Amino acid sequence: MRIPIIIGGLLIVLGACGPASRGTLRHPPSQDVSVPAKITQTSYGLNRDRYDSLPIDAEKRPVYRDRLLAYLLDRVELLLRKGDDPEALKTYRQGLTLYDPTEVYRGAVRHARLARVSARLVARHSPQGDEANVLLPLCVWMTLEPDNRQLSAKFRQISRWMQETARLMKGQSRMWQRTVKVFEEVVEVWPSRLVVEDLRKAYIEQRIAIARAFHIGPTSHLRSAVSALFQTGFKVARMFLLVDRMGEALKRLQEVATDRSPDEELGVLLEKATAKSAGAKELVALADYFAQRDQRREDPARRNREVALRVCRTAQRRFPQNAEAYWCVGRLAATLRRTQLAVLSLEQAVSLKPGNREYVEQLAQQYQRRLFRLIGDEKLDEAERELRRIEKFYKTSNSQFKRPISPPLSRVYYAIGHGFYNAGRIAHAARAFEKSVAIRRSPEALVQLATIRVKQKRPDAALTFLDKAEKLSMPTPHARAYWQGRIEQLRGQALDLAGNPAGSVQAHRRAVTAWQTLQAMGLEPEDKAEAYVHEARSLFSIGEQAKGMDALDQGIDVLPDRKETYADVIALLATHGNMPEALDAYHRALGRREVSEYLKSYCSFWIVGLARRAGLPPDPLAMSHLSRLKGTAWYTELAKLINGSVSYETLRKRAKGPSNLAELYFYQADLLLARGKNEQARELWKKVIATNMMAFYEFDMAAFNLRNGAAKVSTRPIDRKQGRTEPSHATSN
Repeated sequence: MRIPIIIGGLLIVLGACGPASRGTLRHPPSQDVSVPAKITQTSYGLNRDRYDSLPIDAEKRPVYRDRLLAYLLDRVELLLRKGDDPEALKTYRQGLTLYDPTEVYRGAVRHARLARVSARLVARHSPQGDEANVLLPLCVWMTLEPDNRQLSAKFRQISRWMQETARLMKGQSRMWQRTVKVFEEVVEVWPSRLVVEDLRKAYIEQRIAIARAFHIGPTSHLRSAVSALFQTGFKVARMFLLVDRMGEALKRLQEVATDRSPDEELGVLLEKATAKSAGAKELVALADYFAQRDQRREDPARRNREVALRVCRTAQRRFPQNAEAYWCVGRLAATLRRTQLAVLSLEQAVSLKPGNREYVEQLAQQYQRRLFRLIGDEKLDEAERELRRIEKFYKTSNSQFKRPISPPLSRVYYAIGHGFYNAGRIAHAARAFEKSVAIRRSPEALVQLATIRVKQKRPDAALTFLDKAEKLSMPTPHARAYWQGRIEQLRGQALDLAGNPAGSVQAHRRAVTAWQTLQAMGLEPEDKAEAYVHEARSLFSIGEQAKGMDALDQGIDVLPDRKETYADVIALLATHGNMPEALDAYHRALGRREVSEYLKSYCSFWIVGLARRAGLPPDPLAMSHLSRLKGTAWYTELAKLINGSVSYETLRKRAKGPSNLAELYFYQADLLLARGKNEQARELWKKVIATNMMAFYEFDMAAFNLRNGAAKVSTRPIDRKQGRTEPSHATSN
């Protein structure tokens, strides 16, 4: 299983498409859309981003939408069967947003399977009295079956129930609060005409109720204060802009706006944008009003940016030769992580105004994000081609502006280096990290180069990189402490390899001091958890397991829902043979919804392996988890190996690539080790190392076993009162 790696400072987001063209665009270029025959878990993100960049009238858009929706509905039904209702609803909402709000508002949506899934969700949540989760699928079902009067009656019943319940519990002035909140959540993903109109009325009724509660008359000078408090006009206008009805937005705003109202500025902008003489400038100004508006707690920024983006896309369609309209779409799409749309729009903005450095640098950033997504999706061949295009783009742009553009190309090399590292293409990874360092020396790239050399058992080369990293200036004391901890930890490993055990212990002690210094500076829980795990690794390396165990406990307790911590903790404990502590952490992981099936499965493998090496029956919960696994994922195949329902030879034939082989060799070695076949296990550990899958826990475990011998499994808890003890390097047999 791959060790979680965070590419520091880089956003892994969706993206696709080619480099910017040069020369004036006469018309917006059409996209060459290739609709995949099937959407998978790994391809969904990239394909969704490409789909979202299509104009609503694109020829292949309906087919593309149906492919994506089929995948999402499959996921919804699977999650419902597993009883994971929250994730099912989240996935269902993703499917609804495949439809453009204007299609929903017009009632131009028909999809039999979506109707069936919606009906199932309504039935699922109705007995629970969960109106928030009932109303959305009910509204979708109503759109898909407009003649079903029973659905309309149920909708009215739920609406009345929300209002009456709120009135009885919170009073007349707050009776509309719940209705508004639930309707807003529905409109965000499914703005049908019925819900839009009901929400508009609810906004107005809510304001009237508050006005009455505070005895504010229709001519009172406090009326504008009420309007400001509840943003009625703004929210009404925003809702109609969401469905591309700009004229309606102005009309409805005028119905509720008053003199000295905070809606006055919006009214002026809408009047200018809807005037016959309106140009791109007026539309962009309206979009900027929404994008830059100060956000209230009940007014999520994303809703405003979505509306701003829609206004900009209107400007783009109406004024295809205006660079500012494309720039508006590009920068807003970037903030919403719609990289494909951002790239397409920014390319056109740059083509229309190639001398605008701001446009060029924003485009460079989106090219990098697209590359990072390809790396994250392990599409390394595509990433290499993309890298060549980016290098050419940077060369041309740097020459044009006479100085390097931002963001720097060094982080591109750093990111693709991680991609190669994760895939076991270590020579490619090292070259990429070296290119990154050649542009700008960074602790991230130098430490990664040192990591590679340590895992290649080249301590002298590793120490050289670490010395260079240590000499770098750091932007903050936090950064200095963090990187000092990383550097000293690796230095301890390198010195151990170089035959200097005393120097290794000193380096690990300096690492522990650095991590403790960092903790004392004050950190976010996520960073605290990571720091505690690093501290524990150095403590275990020098035999101070009692202190190391204290650090691991703190690492879990400081943020119990951080899933990566469980894998780090259990892997470390399994490597050193500490069965009771590993089992305790494993049981905590099993009870966390945040910990994925994938991660729970590998942790189960380690727990089962420890028990068998100790001559004990495997943990029943671990075996139960493995027996319930379904599907064709590689970890489900490995579970069959560990359960004894498939042979090693059979899986050897099914293995695809070095990543599968590294894991197969390791877990077969674990089975052999439990049977006392140490030499055969040792030969398989060597094969794990030969795969070069350095980013895998199994690689590090195999390397530890080859150097030290597999740790003897201890069935007794670590004595927390003990002093320093020697690391356990004895074999289990």
